[in-house]
Order: sequence, then structure tokens, then C-alpha cells
Amino acid sequence: AASDVYKRQAYPLSKTWNIEWELGGAAVWARYNEYRCRECGAFLGRKHGWYLIPSRVALNMIYLF
Repeated sequence: AASDVYKRQAYPLSKTWNIEWELGGAAVWARYNEYRCRECGAFLGRKHGWYLIPSRVALNMIYLF
């Protein structure tokens, strides 16, 4: 399960050009197995929880016709 939130804003630079930025984040529910290390493979247990991750980052130059 996941939930996404983002913000986008555009600024006019001239009659035909805009610059736009976008930033977003997501809350993700994850369930996984945890191990001590790759070599020994000792199983430590199962973990789960909500994690906040970046989902989108953008800087765009936009040409207007």
C-alpha cells in the first residue's frame, strides 16, 4: 500500500518559456525479512512498517507554442 503527495509550481520566464519544479513524497507500507549479513544468512526476523520516501523530483523548462 502507498499514498503519494506532491507539489508543483510553474513560473513564467518570458512569453514562450516557463520553468516548473515538482517535489513529491510517498508513505509506503513494507513487509520484509531481515538477515544479519549476506555471507552467513542468519535470519533475524520479519519486519514491517510505514516508510516515507521521495517519489518524484523534477525541474522542467517548458516551451509554450
